[in-house]
Amino acid sequence: PTRRSSDLVSYVRFERLQFTLGVAGLRVAGTGLNPSVGITMKDCQTYSNSSVGIIMSTCSNLLVQGCSSWWNGGDGFTLLASNATVTNNVALWNGGNGLAISGWGSVDGNVAGSNNAWGIAVSGFFQVRANTSFRNYYGLYVGSSTTSALTVSDNECRDNRDVGLQVDGYGSSYLLDAVNNRSYGNGNDGLRVNGGALARRNVVFNNGGQGIRGGGGGEILRNNLIYSNAQWNVYVDGTGCATVFENNTLYGGNGLSLGYCCFGGKWFTNQNNIFRVMGSGKAALEVRTWPVEGFVSDYNDYYVTDGAVVANWQGSRPTLSAWQQITALDPNSQAIDPRFVDPSTNFHLRSASGSFRGAPFTAPGGGSFVNDADVSFCIDAGNPGSDYTLESAPNGGRIDQGAFGDTTDASRSPATRFSLLVEPQPGATWFGTRTITWLTRGPWVGGDMVKLEFSADGGVNWSNIAASLD
Repeated sequence: PTRRSSDLVSYVRFERLQFTLGVAGLRVAGTGLNPSVGITMKDCQTYSNSSVGIIMSTCSNLLVQGCSSWWNGGDGFTLLASNATVTNNVALWNGGNGLAISGWGSVDGNVAGSNNAWGIAVSGFFQVRANTSFRNYYGLYVGSSTTSALTVSDNECRDNRDVGLQVDGYGSSYLLDAVNNRSYGNGNDGLRVNGGALARRNVVFNNGGQGIRGGGGGEILRNNLIYSNAQWNVYVDGTGCATVFENNTLYGGNGLSLGYCCFGGKWFTNQNNIFRVMGSGKAALEVRTWPVEGFVSDYNDYYVTDGAVVANWQGSRPTLSAWQQITALDPNSQAIDPRFVDPSTNFHLRSASGSFRGAPFTAPGGGSFVNDADVSFCIDAGNPGSDYTLESAPNGGRIDQGAFGDTTDASRSPATRFSLLVEPQPGATWFGTRTITWLTRGPWVGGDMVKLEFSADGGVNWSNIAASLD
């Protein structure tokens, strides 16, 4: 058939049919008092219609599976249904959205590409899993209109002209959980998180705007890997700026910016993160306005090189100590090389007891743990009060900094003792009384001793500074 319109029908099955050259390929519509019930559409094709490929409105118990919709003037699929299952469909080259879905149910395993609006746009209460949205104007949108928990997981959003993935929660209740998604190569922001949503274990990279843009409305951004985005790896704005930002790894480009409407980090928590920033004009942290009411920042690693600075606030704060002195924040943070396994391909922390070789957030089944020659001092460096119980043994009884802290991907704590001299740095010249600082990792216990020595001839001869310090 070339076109079909069916109103107020129920318990109808469409299978292996083609709908083409109509205004709409297929239209099924119920009413509020008389919804269409039990509609099944499997393995159908709809293409070259002047408006929507498939439109189903006011339906319940809807199944749309294995269908394709392309080259339509409007949306490929427009579906308004309760208890809907939308799975393994394909929407390509449509003039509107690839799939526009509202109501409640599940949206799984669909592919949308080269559509002129959203690849996939979902509103209501849906579990949204394992979809791919690529080369559309926008990638994947999920907006919650319920206080019930829903999950947006394992989706891939790539090479869209504007934003890759956007999730809008239903208030600051953290019930919309965006987890294990990948968003990369998009022309604007990789991931936008609004309305109190939770974003965790996402990998966001090589986007043309911000990596993650937070709405400042009670969101939680936790355990995300964000790198090489064109603007800020993470940008948070909004009138309240109430955000928990913890255990993320930011690499390349700029780090974290708290925008002009963010009131200087009001009610913002920044802890257990790794910031690796390099290059002139770059900054690990930017606070555009101030006060610091409720601003908590500590137990982070700020490693900046090649002209980058630790922070910008009322001028440049090039070092961690300069930032600490002006703000009294980050008293337990550090500024050391995080020692990634491979900063181009693997952002797990090196460990002599084993670091994970595999895709991010896939341990233990997605790869294996391999012993390294040295150890990262970002291991066991997070807030002692943070949960670490998901880290495999040996875990040191303390959370790691960075994206993999308190996950099964976390590098294992060293079984032997390591130490790292932090101050003075090689080549430094000191005058007066200064504090020598070093870090330890591994099974140190109270009463263990260290020996401090210095060399005045380039390491040929050594003399004690202090012989027995615990």
